Amino acid sequence: MTIPPRLRVLRIFGRYQEYGGEEAAARRIHETLEPYMDGEWFESSTDALLGNSNLERIRAPFRVIHNERIAQKLRRLQADKKFDAWEIHNVFPSLSPSVYAIGIRLGVPLIQYLHNYRMSCVNGMFLNHGEPCVRCIGGDFFPAVRTICWRNSRIACAFTGLALKRIRRLDVFQYVKGWIAVSEAQKTLHVRMGIPAERIHVVPHFLDVVENEVSAIRQDGYALFLGRLSAEKGIAQLLEAWRQVRYPGARLVIAGKGPEEEKLRALARDKRLSNVEFRGFVPAQAHNDLWAGARFLVVPSIWEEPFGLVVLEAWAHGRPVLASDRGSFPEMINGGGLLCSPDSSGEFAAAIQRMFEPTDLASNLAAAGQKQLRTNFCREAWIDRIRSAYEQCGLTGMAPIRY
Repeated sequence: MTIPPRLRVLRIFGRYQEYGGEEAAARRIHETLEPYMDGEWFESSTDALLGNSNLERIRAPFRVIHNERIAQKLRRLQADKKFDAWEIHNVFPSLSPSVYAIGIRLGVPLIQYLHNYRMSCVNGMFLNHGEPCVRCIGGDFFPAVRTICWRNSRIACAFTGLALKRIRRLDVFQYVKGWIAVSEAQKTLHVRMGIPAERIHVVPHFLDVVENEVSAIRQDGYALFLGRLSAEKGIAQLLEAWRQVRYPGARLVIAGKGPEEEKLRALARDKRLSNVEFRGFVPAQAHNDLWAGARFLVVPSIWEEPFGLVVLEAWAHGRPVLASDRGSFPEMINGGGLLCSPDSSGEFAAAIQRMFEPTDLASNLAAAGQKQLRTNFCREAWIDRIRSAYEQCGLTGMAPIRY
């Protein structure tokens, strides 16, 4: 029996100015697949795009549409290494659609890993000033320019819209061999964009379980929000709901940093929410203690979140979840928590109170979540799904799973 050569894949990522969940996910994928394929990492950054001179900054918006330097680097790299495929994670803003243009020109099979909704939304979230919005899903990005829905800049919206129009002119939706979505909800929205459904493979994220990290759920534990403090995460809506919670001794701990932090702290003060504590950034080595004091996780996102990795973290620590009914959460939760609308503060407040009540609800939900984590969201299931996605694109040569 002839063993096929290992896949050689170039993994491509355009870094933002701040390290975030998307970059963490892409690097984790790169590290996880290291034993199974020969992967090489290629990146550029927003800082590199902006450069060190005024002239470079003037040119930067145009390079969001076409970055010839990146095209030349990729052309040389492909000629030298002869990769079997490129796995693209993000091209905005630093790499530009030139990545697709040169890949198509060279005839390289392209795999696109989806982390957000950037293919049809200039801010990538289908969110317009705090409200759900799919005005640009069909490929007309003038509404984004008109409403200034990204970075409070009409120029940023315009140039990103032009870059997205270039993607459609390149016929990227048809050329890319496989699109990897992280949830069925994310897939559905990409089908609405015009991407063929049969080319989108759903591969949810995974999380390894460390058994000794699980502690008993405390009756006096707090509700925990853990994540970036940004508008799409729905923390303002959570605070409005929290104002209506009347359960004795109930506490809310908000752990994380972000652009909305000062605004949210002021909001909590204005509402006189003395039982809300802002912890700021909590380093990973202190997360065990953070989870040990929590009774449940609350995830009030107001956008169509493609995948809530923090839900898996809650289950790994033996905690149930109270989540928004948006995006991927309905398909993820599946018995491991409660769902409610972030638009109804009363509904959210009632669900919070249920989670605090001294019943078996919290422990039963946590047990269901842990079961899901071990079956649907484990490393082995993820690798099998990735292998299947690559094989359906005609790309074989992934090494067998190492148990």
